[in-house]
Amino acid sequence: MFPLPGVLVNIVKSRAILTINKEHMADGISSIGQQTALSAYSPDKAEDAEEYLLGLNPSLRGRIKQLLGWKFFACAAAPDERPKNCYETAAFVTGLDYLGGRIAVEVAGPILSQQEQVRAMLAAGGYRKAAEFFPFQIARDPARQIKVVAGAVPALILKTLKPGDLLLFGGQGVALQGENFDRYLHAVVYLGQYRGQHYVFEKQDWACGPGSPYRIVPLEAIIEEQIGLPATYKDICLDRVFVLRKF
Repeated sequence: MFPLPGVLVNIVKSRAILTINKEHMADGISSIGQQTALSAYSPDKAEDAEEYLLGLNPSLRGRIKQLLGWKFFACAAAPDERPKNCYETAAFVTGLDYLGGRIAVEVAGPILSQQEQVRAMLAAGGYRKAAEFFPFQIARDPARQIKVVAGAVPALILKTLKPGDLLLFGGQGVALQGENFDRYLHAVVYLGQYRGQHYVFEKQDWACGPGSPYRIVPLEAIIEEQIGLPATYKDICLDRVFVLRKF
């Protein structure tokens, strides 16, 4: 851990999104331009960045392009195989079987969201943990409210990554039998570095439409936003990042 005592993480973070304003992407889930633009890039430079990053990931390029180009807005209009959440999006991009691990959920229909199925899918696809980081120290104040002490050192994470790696944000879970296991709460696909900025591909959650698009976003923004957020499952906080790689 790398704590900086007394500095609290602001839970509400704004994301700098890699804006790709193209006419054929003007509606639906792929409407990234409605989000906060990455100020360092004009639309033309954003397109250059996308092409460069996808060039680093030739095996993922076609699937990422397919998701970025999807025009569906309403959930009912989407085909069944369309990735619904962050796990399914990472699986679709990397060619993993997420359809076979789906379980019916009332608010979303069939979806891959159970930890057992997610871990089984990753293992079956050959993904193993290559590194684990603890960028934040989790502590509790006398009122038993969760406090997150900032101590992020993104450089330690970034120098470990390779294009195509999966990053899973989470914490330590406890199974019914009492043993600990890695608990995942968000998944992204690392694309690489462009002009000093690191990028990932993700879908934020299972919402439909422009509120949760498939998108390319700076990894540093994800690190700031995700780690330390209180989770609702067995009081788990996000306090670590898992790097999974296909061996």
